[in-house]
Amino acid sequence: MKKSQLIGIGIAGVAGLGAFVLMKAMISAPPPPPPQNQQKALNTTEVLVARSDIPLGEVVTEGHFRWQTWPKDAVTSSFISKDRGRKAERELAGRIARAPLPRR
Repeated sequence: MKKSQLIGIGIAGVAGLGAFVLMKAMISAPPPPPPQNQQKALNTTEVLVARSDIPLGEVVTEGHFRWQTWPKDAVTSSFISKDRGRKAERELAGRIARAPLPRR
C-alpha cells in the first residue's frame, strides 16, 4: 500500500472513532428524576365525576358520583367542583340523565 493510502485510512479510522465517542456521549442515560419532595406540586381541586356509566333516562343517586382530583387549570365552568360546595351530589340525586354520562 502506498503511504498516502495508509494516512487516509488512519484519518478515517480516527474520525470514525471520534464520531462513535461523541454519539455515545449524546445517547447517555437521562438524569434520574428529582426526589418526591422536590417535585413541583400541582395546583389541583376536586371535581364531581360519574362512578360508572349512566345511561340516558336513568334516575341518578348520590352513589353514581365520586370526587376526583383534577388540575385547577383544566377546570371550566361546566365542571362541578368542591369549591362550589360538597352538596352537589345531593342536589343531583333524583334527577334523570338527559344524555348518557360516561365514566371518567
